[in-house]
Amino acid sequence: MDEEGEHIYAIDVAFHEAELNYGFKDETITRVIKKCIPTAMCIYGYMDKDSAEIIFTSPKINLVVITELEPKMGEINTLFHSLELGFNTRLIANEEFNGKILEPILISSGEISDISELFLRSY
Repeated sequence: MDEEGEHIYAIDVAFHEAELNYGFKDETITRVIKKCIPTAMCIYGYMDKDSAEIIFTSPKINLVVITELEPKMGEINTLFHSLELGFNTRLIANEEFNGKILEPILISSGEISDISELFLRSY
């Protein structure tokens, strides 16, 4: 949630050794979509909120997958809008992942003293 507790950000981060891969291209796209829609329904059902930013992110996704996945995210958003829900799905990958997620975490890592956080401990 944001600082006022009014807007929810649900973020699914997927790390795969080489690049995002749930099998063939179509299976990968389907699995990402299958992650976004239930997230919206959980927010709606359990938190009683009808809007949120639902982000799927990965540091490396093949451009062929991105090219076909991004329009599907738009279709999901259109579906939510037609149901009068304020959910918005989006994808953050590759260079955008580096600039919007990884670099800010690394910059702020000096301020975090939680040694149970595995990523920061290994960094």
